[in-house]
Amino acid sequence: MRELTSGDLIEAVAPLWSTRDGQRAVAAVVVVGTHVTERLEAKVRAISQAFKDYKQLRLMKNPIKGSYILLFLLLTLIVVFSFTWFGLYLARGITDPIAELAEGRARSPPATSGTG
Repeated sequence: MRELTSGDLIEAVAPLWSTRDGQRAVAAVVVVGTHVTERLEAKVRAISQAFKDYKQLRLMKNPIKGSYILLFLLLTLIVVFSFTWFGLYLARGITDPIAELAEGRARSPPATSGTG
């Protein structure tokens, strides 16, 4: 690979072997080259960096998941506690006046019937 001002030149070389009289010898050489523009090179580097970032985030998957589950459980506990307290508050608001009414009834003299 050679770096040029307009991108990279990637070259590959492979020998072609021949056998004569039991001995191997290089008969020819195949050379292949291609030019990669700066734009394509930048895209490849961006994809490579994104993949590295993805692998790093994948390692953080379980700790992040645990944090979200803990947050969800905490909010659930707060909601359950709040509604329990609100229910008890409403129940007290209903039962206290009834208890006062029963207490007042117990203090009053017994009712007499006027049919006599």
